[in-house]
Amino acid sequence: MKIRTGYCDVELPAPANVQFENDYDEQVYTLLYGKIDPSNGFPQIDFDDFRDGSIGLDIEVLAAAQGIAIPASERDKCQKSMIPFIGRFPIFYSLIKNLSVPAVATIASAESVFGHEVDSENFIEIKKVVDQWNEKRWTRVKGKSESQSGVSVLGGISEKLLEIALGSF
Repeated sequence: MKIRTGYCDVELPAPANVQFENDYDEQVYTLLYGKIDPSNGFPQIDFDDFRDGSIGLDIEVLAAAQGIAIPASERDKCQKSMIPFIGRFPIFYSLIKNLSVPAVATIASAESVFGHEVDSENFIEIKKVVDQWNEKRWTRVKGKSESQSGVSVLGGISEKLLEIALGSF
């Protein structure tokens, strides 16, 4: 499936053409792939549908069954259950709203949408797009922990982008 990103077209292979590390990745990928409208833009899948169960897949249970460790202290285990998947398939973060992930995953997602890695010539442009995504990504009022984590994630994104850009000199 070809997805128009506004920057480049991204080819997202059908689940049958992907080598998955585990059942968790395969089930989440297949579910999300089936919900994508390639002409709809970013983001289009509401992560709150995972939280309330309306999406039809309990990723917390699935992650636990696959041995994907989520610390017991985590308040939003559903969100933390999605992070390993986003780390392996970063393009999907671009498609999901109402979800916060670490800076490294956000940058990997931006790189997949831009079609190239962050460097000293494009990091400012990518930072602008990441900021725009963050505004579009939240379609509801963030909870307290989401707001607090959002500040540190955005700071982490800026730091990581700067680190990457300076490293390419």
